[in-house]
Amino acid sequence: MLGGSINPSVLQRIERRELIIQKLKECTSDLERLLGEEFLGLVLFGSWARDEAKEDSDVDIFVVLKSLKGIEIRLAIYKVVSGCLRRAVTLIDARADELFREELELTPLLLNILVDGIVIYDKTGRVSELSSKARQFVESLGLIKYRTPDGKYGWKRADGKPLMVR
Repeated sequence: MLGGSINPSVLQRIERRELIIQKLKECTSDLERLLGEEFLGLVLFGSWARDEAKEDSDVDIFVVLKSLKGIEIRLAIYKVVSGCLRRAVTLIDARADELFREELELTPLLLNILVDGIVIYDKTGRVSELSSKARQFVESLGLIKYRTPDGKYGWKRADGKPLMVR
C-alpha cells in the first residue's frame, strides 16, 4: 500500500459499512419469502451508503414493491430488516408503477437514493437502470449536492443558475 497503512478508525468504519451491506444481502432471502414476487428491489442509502455513518446511525433503506402497500406491509418489512441488522431502520418504499414510468418526479430524496444508494437487491435490473439514469441526469445538468443547515442534502446547479427542467 502506498504511503503506509490505513488509519484504524477509517478501517473500522469501512468494516462496519461492509457488515451492514452483508447483513442486508442476507436478509433479502427473508424478504423474498415474505413478499414473493412483490419484492423487486432493496437499496441502502443515507449515511451508511455515503460512508458517513456513526456507530449509532440508523440504516436507511429503499424498498421497491410490485404493488403491495400499506402500514402492515411496511411493518412486516421493517421487522425483517431491523431483525437482521439489530439496529434502527428508516424505511422508504415505492411501487413499480410509481417508479418505472416515463415521467418520474425526481424529488431531492429520490435523487439522493438513486445517486448515492447502493443497490443490494434488484430482481429485474430496473432499479440499477434507474439509478444509472439518475446519475447521468445529475451529470448532464451539472448538478452538485449540498448539505442543508439541518444536515440533509439538496441539489443545485454548479453554475448557480436556477434548476429548471422542462
